[in-house]
Amino acid sequence: MPESAGVIGETIVTIPALARLFLAVFAAFGLLATPASAAAPSPSDRAAVIHEIEAYFNAIDTLKCDFIQIAPDGSLSQGRIYIKRPGFLRVEYDPPVKFLMVGDGRWINLIDYEVNDVSRWAISDTPLKILVKSDLNLEKDVKIKSIDHANGTIRLVVSSPDIPGQQSITFLFAEAPLRLAQWEVTDGGGQTTRVALSNIETGIKLDQKLFTFTDPRVKRGPR
Repeated sequence: MPESAGVIGETIVTIPALARLFLAVFAAFGLLATPASAAAPSPSDRAAVIHEIEAYFNAIDTLKCDFIQIAPDGSLSQGRIYIKRPGFLRVEYDPPVKFLMVGDGRWINLIDYEVNDVSRWAISDTPLKILVKSDLNLEKDVKIKSIDHANGTIRLVVSSPDIPGQQSITFLFAEAPLRLAQWEVTDGGGQTTRVALSNIETGIKLDQKLFTFTDPRVKRGPR
């Protein structure tokens, strides 16, 4: 079995591939760099910042945005993200990328139309739980490694020890008002992928069909 691998649903997925694709999609919140003057807040301020971030996510019922992804090799891709909390997610890539990611309320499905394969794993076992979990509690749901707060930017670094191959996820938020701008994921091999968000809309109506997909493994005869 190549490199480090795990069985996800019915398909074996290598950790580097998962990190570069799935974890990569959810990669760089806020700003790409940490402000030089950033500093850890005092304990009371830290609690307030955590509460503010939790309140931000928990207030979102639906979200739609565009994204640009920067892979570790510098290649770029783009598309759209749809979120319907709790549990529903869709990540669409623009052509020529032939991947689609769909969270159906319980499972995250990664559809590769180039090789006609589907992988899946429980939402609770992925970093996506931060984005789609109801009643997010950062202290309980993830391990907070650091929080920096300066110059109108909040930088939150978290890890999920139960996720193989993942080292850390950095969320960056702009303030006034608080809003998610980017995220980045560093995998166990030290590879970092960044995703910048734009045109964020919340509280909009999303068709439930967005959170379904055509399984390329199922052969369909002519109609």
